[in-house]
Amino acid sequence: MPRRVTPFVDGEYYHCFNKTISGDGIFLNSNTVEVFCEIAWFYRSQKGNRRYSHFSRLNGSDRGDFVKILDNSRYFNADILAYSVMPNHFHFILKQSNNGSIESMMRNVLISFTRHYNTLNKRKGPLFLTQFKAVRILSQDQLLHTTRYVHLNHYSSGIISSIDKLTEVPSSYHVYIYGEKDLLVNYEFVTKVFGTNKEKYKNFVEKNAEYQKTLDYIKHTKKWNL
Repeated sequence: MPRRVTPFVDGEYYHCFNKTISGDGIFLNSNTVEVFCEIAWFYRSQKGNRRYSHFSRLNGSDRGDFVKILDNSRYFNADILAYSVMPNHFHFILKQSNNGSIESMMRNVLISFTRHYNTLNKRKGPLFLTQFKAVRILSQDQLLHTTRYVHLNHYSSGIISSIDKLTEVPSSYHVYIYGEKDLLVNYEFVTKVFGTNKEKYKNFVEKNAEYQKTLDYIKHTKKWNL
């Protein structure tokens, strides 16, 4: 894997994304998305040090005890602030917890999901580009705008035609708007900015929806054709 020019820094935020090698859609049903998100949740923890496939076969108290460990933020490789799963690519906004943890987490997620997808579809070989893209977020303002970009992705790309459907797509937007429980997402930083009134964040996102369709204000994603 090529060496990164800009290393990950502990405590800093990153917009991480990757797409399928072929450009073909793989996240086309809720089951596939659910498995991908659970794999991301599993490897978010440093304690996800066994194969996800082994964990998925656990049941009863063994599974429950392990889930408690995986949900303990003390062991997180990274906080996941937002995500969006598109048909042929995905976005995460991550805050690194310790040295090398984002790269370790993402590597495990991509390997594990590829293994799962290949087994299910009787295929071989890599599924995603060799190196995921990562852009460091340098300010709170940029962080907020990047969450908006990620949450609008299904609409601005034309996958959904109505902004009213935005809470129904596979992303963390429904968590931000409805306060629904989600194993992946820590959205406390938005609460610090917008307070507990979730309508303020909703307006922040949706009033920019048409503008985002016409202006690619996060340039690195356009260059990558996302």
